[in-house]
Order: sequence, then structure tokens, then C-alpha cells
Amino acid sequence: LPDTVPPGALTLHVWPLSNGRPTPQPSALHLNYAPTSNLLGTESHAYRLHLDSGAALTMTLDVLAGAAHLSIWEPHNFWSTRRVTATAGISQTIVISPTRRGEYLLLAAGQEPETRYTLSLTEMPPAAAPLSFYDLSSQPQRRLSFLPPVPQAAVYYCVPVGVNAGSNLIAAPLQTNDMRLTTLFPDALLPPVLLPGTTITSTLHTGRGYPVSFTKDFLYSLCGDPVAPQTIAIHAGWNLVSVFDLPVPVAALTINPPEARQTPFFQLVNGIWSPVPWLRPGKGYLVRFSQPALLLPPPAAWRTK
Repeated sequence: LPDTVPPGALTLHVWPLSNGRPTPQPSALHLNYAPTSNLLGTESHAYRLHLDSGAALTMTLDVLAGAAHLSIWEPHNFWSTRRVTATAGISQTIVISPTRRGEYLLLAAGQEPETRYTLSLTEMPPAAAPLSFYDLSSQPQRRLSFLPPVPQAAVYYCVPVGVNAGSNLIAAPLQTNDMRLTTLFPDALLPPVLLPGTTITSTLHTGRGYPVSFTKDFLYSLCGDPVAPQTIAIHAGWNLVSVFDLPVPVAALTINPPEARQTPFFQLVNGIWSPVPWLRPGKGYLVRFSQPALLLPPPAAWRTK
């Protein structure tokens, strides 16, 4: 098909010839069309596919130019979304194992004009099958097969973080392998909205707040490892700070020295500053100190791996 045909669900009608004439009724083939490369721009492309249960599905997003993210909704689990973000020259892979029986929805969305990408899907046999893997380069006479994946034990937490349309102070409540702003908050507007004394940053650090803007309300699920020990270093003057994976009342914070804090903790919502009695995970707060200090959440809010 030509490049002008967008990705998505297609219906192909075929009229066979009989005695030199096409049949009255065509055969209809329903398929999901995914070109090897397509201009994405800032638009989004939706894909639907039906899978049986028990297999392992590998989805790879390769961005040739620009930036894009891929979101996946699994059947019977519509409230949880898997999402990866990739920039030019970067590949991101999502593995679903085992798969659920039903319809999967994939949404590829461009973050920059003239984004080009490829999307490849590979379905492996069910993990319970007694299969083995062979190196095709050294044993080309053998057919390719796969070893069942071995589950790896992991301890991590997920924190829901909601943002509002307009200006926000956001934070990273957990430590992950990829702390880039575009990965944790892919819908944030770049560059961030700046405050006096702040700088543009592409990488987030726990315990800090960052001013950014959004075009509409979003709800994210940020997953990763808890931070330990939970100690925040403060400098004299205005600071953008945050707590970690649990909400903390301001009255329960330990400040050393106690007299260093000069103002309440302020939140930023739609350009309006207001003091708060609680500090929430994933949110940043503005506060002024008279001298360098240490900010510590209460011991009850600490978590260890």
C-alpha cells in the first residue's frame, strides 16, 4: 500500500474472476495494517490485535526521527497502561508474558513534527511448551525455537501522580532506571516553566521539585524502587523539594536545624500558589530556608527494599 494509507484496521475486498467476470459478492479480509515506516508528526496511530492466552508478545518501538511513545492497553485490565518513550536512534521494547486472551489496543503518538517510526511485534510460543534455543549462526541447519522465560523476582512500588492542565510542580517519588522527564511525564511541555533560581533539566532527582506545564489533566502511574535513606539537603534561600513514595504531614517533618525554615510549603496549581498542610508523592513544593539544613520525613514513612 502507498505511504498515504495510515496505519490501522483495514478491510480488503477481493472479487475473484469466474468465466472472465468478477463474482457478484467479494471476499472480505479484515486486517490490521502496520507499515514498516510512517510519518507520525504529533498525531497518533491506533492498532488493535487479538491474541490467545499463554504466549509471550514482544513489541519494539524504533524511532528513526523525532520522538514518540507507545501505550498498550491489555484486555480485562483497562485501568493500567504500559508506556515507553523513544527518541531518534533509540529502541524501546515491551514484553507481555503470558498474554491474556482478547483484544489489545496499541497507541503510537508522536511528540515532535515529522516523527518516523517502525513498530514490530513478535509472538513467541507459550512458555509452558518444552522448547529450547539454538544459535542459528553456528548451527544454521537447526530451526529457531525459544527457551521458556524464567520469572525474575523484583520488589518495586507504583505511585499514582495526577497533574492539572497548566503549570505544575512535579517530582519523582521513586528511583527508576530512566529518570528522564520525557519518560516519567511524557506529556509535559518542554522546556519547563522556570522559576527564579531554577534551570532547565532533562533528568529528575528524587527529593526535588520541578516546574512544568501540561495541556490537560493527566494521571500517571510511576513505578520503581523506594529511596533509602530519605534525606533531603536544603540550601539557604528558596528551594523546590518533594517527599518520596508516601504522603507526609508538614508537622511530622524533621528539620535540622529546626529554626531554618522561614515559610510554609507552597504548591503550584494553575499558576496559583497556596500553602499546604501535607506533602504528596509526585508533587513539588516551594519553601524558603534561612540557612543550609536537612529535611527528613518521619521514620514511619520510610521504606526499605
